[in-house]
Amino acid sequence: MNVYLAKKEGRVIYHTDLTAMVQIDGISKPDKTVTVEEWEAAGSTAYIDASGKIVLGLTAKEKDAQAKNERLIKIDEELSELDNDSIRSARAVIHAIAKGQEPEAEDILKIDFYEGKVAELRDERKTLKN
Repeated sequence: MNVYLAKKEGRVIYHTDLTAMVQIDGISKPDKTVTVEEWEAAGSTAYIDASGKIVLGLTAKEKDAQAKNERLIKIDEELSELDNDSIRSARAVIHAIAKGQEPEAEDILKIDFYEGKVAELRDERKTLKN
């Protein structure tokens, strides 16, 4: 099965049926034909480049935005995980102090690491959002 691509009003339209392309968009000949597999591998998207050619996939700007969004999601996941680890370590330190014991050095180091790492991730997040 194929996907038929054509330029219309400065954008790429697509159909899997040539008859539909004619009936819906009034285009009798596609500018580009690709297989469904190629179309899906390109994220089912295409754009018109500076030379006027139809190119499968995302523009560089769209790829950057997608990568930025994926990194923001990853940062949020890392912050959540760090919060959970820090809470466990802080509880262990508080528990030890409440019992009159010396807190484990590992727990104190985890809290110090947490503070530095959280600040780093928040800075990166702020930079990505701007």
